[in-house]
Amino acid sequence: MAIARALEDNNSLRLLALWGNEFDDYAAEMYYKLTASRFRFTGLAMDFEVYVVDGVHMVAEKSLDLV
Repeated sequence: MAIARALEDNNSLRLLALWGNEFDDYAAEMYYKLTASRFRFTGLAMDFEVYVVDGVHMVAEKSLDLV
């Protein structure tokens, strides 16, 4: 959660690799909101993806394209 809170203001990070960590409901929701509101504009690459199914935030592993 501390990393997510720091990313609310940080625009310089380019890679975030957190897959393998435990994402509770609150963390998954927070990363989902950050992805929708900030990450797509900052160019941050992540090794996980957050999505919603039937109102539940889910986290899945995502391959990184580091080209």
